[in-house]
Amino acid sequence: MSQASLTERVSAAAHQRPYRDVADELTKALSQLLAAQAQVDVSGAGSWSYLTESDLRIQLSKAPCADDRYAQEWAALLAAARAVSLNPACARPWLTLAEAAATRGLYRVAEAAAERAYEIEKDEATVVAGYLQAIINVGRYEDALGLLGSASDSWSQCVRGYIALRLGKADKAIQHFADVTIDPTWFRAWYSYI
Repeated sequence: MSQASLTERVSAAAHQRPYRDVADELTKALSQLLAAQAQVDVSGAGSWSYLTESDLRIQLSKAPCADDRYAQEWAALLAAARAVSLNPACARPWLTLAEAAATRGLYRVAEAAAERAYEIEKDEATVVAGYLQAIINVGRYEDALGLLGSASDSWSQCVRGYIALRLGKADKAIQHFADVTIDPTWFRAWYSYI
């Protein structure tokens, strides 16, 4: 298995586990990725390494005892911007930039990046989800509800519940949350429902 593949797998798997269980793996994966970037030309098709770097840094910045949170968040934003510059016609780098910007509290930057991703690939569920999250973060609730349309899957119901709560409609929010099984990784839904 290549170093790139291993690093991506660690990054993806870490989203499903508590930080305390993956802290060492994330740190090691980031170190190995940075070493690989220093040894090879990662331009063009190699933008994946910056996407993975950004994701790893975002996860490390969210650690409960992270003393370098600020540095990790800015480095994640820089890595995502590099990925966009190397592959601007692809939606994934724009979504990664949106996530990194939101992590740093730059919600208008996140909105613009997610909007660009949506313009590139409107039919991809991950892109739609990223765009929804970005427009909700800046208070564009009606636009988000319009984008959801009549979708009735669990995730869409949770998004509707979150929006209802933000609009001060707690009873309506509870109806949306109570009617679905909330995936454990949907933190906003869990915290809103609780």
